[in-house]
Amino acid sequence: MHVLDPCNPGAVDEIVHLGDYWNEAGLRSNKDRVLQLNREVGQLFARVYKYLAQAKLLSEEIESYYADTGAVPLSALNRLKGELAGSIFRGRSRDSAPLSRHLFASAITPDGCVNHFSTVFDGVAGRFFLRGGSKLARASIVEKIYREALDRGFFVEAFHCGLIPDYLEHLIIPELDVALITANEYHDCGARPDDTVLDLDSLSDRAALEPWAEDLAEAQTRFTAALVRAIELLRRAKEAHDAMESYYVPNMDFTRIDCLREQILARILAYAQEVREATVAAL
Repeated sequence: MHVLDPCNPGAVDEIVHLGDYWNEAGLRSNKDRVLQLNREVGQLFARVYKYLAQAKLLSEEIESYYADTGAVPLSALNRLKGELAGSIFRGRSRDSAPLSRHLFASAITPDGCVNHFSTVFDGVAGRFFLRGGSKLARASIVEKIYREALDRGFFVEAFHCGLIPDYLEHLIIPELDVALITANEYHDCGARPDDTVLDLDSLSDRAALEPWAEDLAEAQTRFTAALVRAIELLRRAKEAHDAMESYYVPNMDFTRIDCLREQILARILAYAQEVREATVAAL
């Protein structure tokens, strides 16, 4: 189920009830199978969330080895942030209110880790790639550039991590035609010859990590296993959901639904015209 209750029903919000367009007798004849599949989908998703939570904890464990050992020197990290900011902004700013839009460019799906980087980043002229090193270090760099872009009055498109949404992974600053992209084994769009690639492994003190090498490798192995298991369960959940949908598709009146869609679209366009006219009249 995907439920979103209206905040102001009737006064502002409207409810479109698609139950008016299904064949209830046809659905009831398959009630037991639909209920079984619905339970199966719920059980599978509950397990998916557990494995993703496990993967998040293991990601945090991996980060702890970098943080606890000081394997990424703050002085070097801050110097890199300053140099990157200088390369991106070059003293430029705008006298406008800071705005941002927050999105995802990649996701954990039944088909694995999927991204749409080509759609998002191919048209950007100036691209800076972050590779290697600590996930938290990379996220702190992206956060630094994000904050500075807002402070300078630029509009920013900010893309979050699908596993840990608190982390920023990518940015686009359209007015500068610049993108900052985190590339790793789970999502990468491939650098062009004119892109700038920043390898954070060069900042890491491998000697500091050496005493914890086996623990770090074990955490990384378990992280991958948890992610793979979550994806497998997601695939099974999708199969069960598709099987459930197979009982609904032949029992829906799509001709009438198409007519309803056209009516709703016409009303939306009429509302938009009213707003435009009211805006012009207020000028």
